[in-house]
Amino acid sequence: MTEAKPPAKLGDFCRRILISEDHHKQAKVLSQEMSAALDAVVKSFELPQFPIIRLPPMPTLKILETLQANRFTSLSSSLSFFDSLGPTWSSATLETSPQVEELKHSPDYATVVWQGDHYLFNKNQAICVRLLHEAWLKGTPYLSGHHLLGKIEGAVKMSGLFRCHPAWKCLIVPGERRATYRLNLSPQ
Repeated sequence: MTEAKPPAKLGDFCRRILISEDHHKQAKVLSQEMSAALDAVVKSFELPQFPIIRLPPMPTLKILETLQANRFTSLSSSLSFFDSLGPTWSSATLETSPQVEELKHSPDYATVVWQGDHYLFNKNQAICVRLLHEAWLKGTPYLSGHHLLGKIEGAVKMSGLFRCHPAWKCLIVPGERRATYRLNLSPQ
């Protein structure tokens, strides 16, 4: 023990140890009481349970067009704006593939419903999904990335085409051979 003023007598040293030991015990008891109190508070606190609600995707462009048309001139017009919002596709416009019910798509493949999940694709992504789906329907589900990228303008890599898209490696998966791709559909 190094101190600025070391104890001169052994008794003073023992007294200092006893005092510090006593403070240590008090701090330990206080710490245990605080920990028990915090545990009781945490156990009594319940997190709110919110149901998960899945809504079909709604393109932003329609919202902006409606906002520009309405310009919210009055409260009633703003309320009618919200009433008029809806998906740009309906179940009538989604086509079900004849051989499989797990994949539904719009005529241009811009909207695809796979296993209950809705995916929106831009023009180039939709072309790729259409080509992969047509190959699957013909019984040859694997297409090379070179073939797919040759049909799409300006795309260099498949991973770049679907960068940060939720369908990549879920609906669109790599094939068994290198640089091949397929849709993650059940075998025919």
